[in-house]
Amino acid sequence: MYKEAPTTVLGLTFQQAGSQTYVSACQHGGNTPLAVGDVIHVINGSAVGGPDHAGGLLRAAVGEIRVLISRQGSPTTSTRDTHADL
Repeated sequence: MYKEAPTTVLGLTFQQAGSQTYVSACQHGGNTPLAVGDVIHVINGSAVGGPDHAGGLLRAAVGEIRVLISRQGSPTTSTRDTHADL
């Protein structure tokens, strides 16, 4: 995934279920290969510690962003109580 500038909006919303942080919404027009339901494990080498942490890591990132996700139970790498909008 690529983010051109710190102000680039990816259009993602995250929520947490148990210990997992997942994508709960993707706004149309966001520049991201992530999909609703993807579980986010790692962003640019940092383990994700919740929705706010995931949002903060992505807000701070510029350029190439590496995200380790699980989609329908299989880990993949891609260039309800709490949530974070990004």
